[in-house]
Amino acid sequence: MMVSKVKNKSQKASIKLSSSAKKLQRSRKAQNPNKKDNRKYYYLAGILILTTILFSGITSNEFTNWDDDGYIINNTLIKDLSPTGIMDIFSSYVLSNYHPLTVLLFALELKVFGLDPFGFHSVSLVLHLINVVLVFFLFQLLGFRKKIIIPVCLLFAIHPMHVESIAWIAEQKDLLYALFFIASLISYLVWIKRDKKPKWLILSIVFFALSLLSKSMAVTLPLILILFDWYLDRLRSKKEVLEKLPYFVLSILFGIIAIISQSEGNAMDITRNVSIIDRIFLTCYGVIFYLYKLVLPLNLSAIHYYPTKTGNFLPFYYYLMPIVILAIIYLIYKTKSNKKIILFGTLFFLGSISVVLQIIPVGDAIVGERYTYLPYLGLFLIVSFYYTKLIEVKKRSIKRIRQWIYTLSLAYLCFLCISTFQRIKVWEDGISLFTDVIQKDPDNYSAYVVLANSYAAKNKYPEAIKNFDKAIDLNDQYIDTYMYRGMIKMLSGKLKEAIEDYNYVIGKNPDNSKAYTNRGIIYTKLGDYKNALADLNKALSLDPQDIFCLNQRSQIYYNQNRIDDSFADLDKAISIDSSHSDAYSNRGFLNMQTGKYTEALSDLSKAALLDPNNSDIYVNLGYARLMMDDFLGAIKEFDKAIEANPYNFTAYSNRGIAKSRLNLKTEACNDWRKAANMGHQKSMEMLNRYCQ
Repeated sequence: MMVSKVKNKSQKASIKLSSSAKKLQRSRKAQNPNKKDNRKYYYLAGILILTTILFSGITSNEFTNWDDDGYIINNTLIKDLSPTGIMDIFSSYVLSNYHPLTVLLFALELKVFGLDPFGFHSVSLVLHLINVVLVFFLFQLLGFRKKIIIPVCLLFAIHPMHVESIAWIAEQKDLLYALFFIASLISYLVWIKRDKKPKWLILSIVFFALSLLSKSMAVTLPLILILFDWYLDRLRSKKEVLEKLPYFVLSILFGIIAIISQSEGNAMDITRNVSIIDRIFLTCYGVIFYLYKLVLPLNLSAIHYYPTKTGNFLPFYYYLMPIVILAIIYLIYKTKSNKKIILFGTLFFLGSISVVLQIIPVGDAIVGERYTYLPYLGLFLIVSFYYTKLIEVKKRSIKRIRQWIYTLSLAYLCFLCISTFQRIKVWEDGISLFTDVIQKDPDNYSAYVVLANSYAAKNKYPEAIKNFDKAIDLNDQYIDTYMYRGMIKMLSGKLKEAIEDYNYVIGKNPDNSKAYTNRGIIYTKLGDYKNALADLNKALSLDPQDIFCLNQRSQIYYNQNRIDDSFADLDKAISIDSSHSDAYSNRGFLNMQTGKYTEALSDLSKAALLDPNNSDIYVNLGYARLMMDDFLGAIKEFDKAIEANPYNFTAYSNRGIAKSRLNLKTEACNDWRKAANMGHQKSMEMLNRYCQ
């Protein structure tokens, strides 16, 4: 018994000692906060590594034919980085949007990477990683603890709803505007909390301007600044509101520009079909959609189309959305503790996403996953705050299930990572992307049109025509589908069927200049120059500025030996748009055919500058130099042609001729042999004649 008592006393002493040791350990940590603070940077580094691994798959994806072509592949604006070219970028709309800084970024990427999607995707990933770091510092400046900041950064970094902004090259505008938006908020917080020097306020305004130049969605920033003031108990007088005046001026200015650009591009035409009452239900649906997808990001899609009305009514569940919104508002109102955090996060979300809630309907999509990239930060904050609060509760009932909470949290994060990883694969190219859209919404004709164009971009014409047929079955009133199908039928050699499609379009819309142009091209292919000229003349009477049509008519004039008329059309095309490479290329070819080799070199050089990946332009440049006995210069041009297209047998054949003129017989024969192996008959004759 005595021994037992001694033993118990010893245990108690041990327990007391252990308790004291813990207090001492906590005291040492308090005295050395730097060591503790550094841990959050390790967590941040871990998030960045996880994000890089998770999103590395985007670098093997291709361009899509959904805005990537309009912003990059076919965008002549980004091919000129001269001062004049940059001025053109800042004074032009692209796809009904004014995003000049984003377009300038595309121009820089094109200069560095060419049309290699790997480089563009890599830039997107880097921008996203930078934004993760900025989010970390933003919430740190707001005064939140590490346990809240880290989950916010993690959710921001890996959430599947953000894949669209990162995997879609055209949406670099999301990443860029968010970067400058957060940088503006950080500068503002530094100004009001750490350093009252005006430079920080000026820097914040500059970042805001850069954000607006990247994407017009940034117009909400002044509201977010006022929200920050409220959260930090800084709204004490009119002064705090008046200091936002420069922000509001910029916001209103760019808001007007955005409305004008969207209106000019007919992106707002849908407003005629959406009543004021419908907009209320559609807006409420959008809010609930984003809240639901925050928790369960399932059935994601590149396009969430407007619902189909039955009679004059939306689907019934749309009418339930205002009730759900009111219920959420009531719950927030009845919340007794931490209401300020809930309001701050909710208002951040609603304020920053407000301009895309389709209060003023734009386009044919009711919601967009990309719109959540920045606004979700407010909701991530609420989730992270309550998660941290839950695991820190000291009640025994919570302690018992804490392990389950950790396990479920880990399982949910794994679910998010797997969903993101799978979603990245969907963005591999336009075909996989819109095949997925159709799986989610099989009765929407627009998706079939885009999928058909995706197949056409890869020269898969039978599949393209099949999907155009399906689109017409679903909606035979959309004239552009016949236009697209006619073009693909023309490219696949079904010329008479293509004419039928354009006859249908012209019958429905006799003022459709493009239909006349395309039908004129088909008549040209059939050798029917009379009907071809009639159609092209009609097209130009409807649209005298149609450069493509002028180029086509010029070629007919050339075939008819009407050289002066051919030159006149090309001169006019260039006067309309001095950045149109085809017009320079065609005029250069015409100059070359008429023996004007100096003029040909000038035109073809401009064409090559505007379209540096066009192998045929370099072939013509090389041929012009060859005719001027500049054999070394010709070889350099043919080298460029082969670099742009290793299968251009004409380049090999002509380079062989240039080398033979320099008595480089072995090298000349090697070039002719390569061209002959590609089926070039003239090179085969040169081999037999000179290389035996």
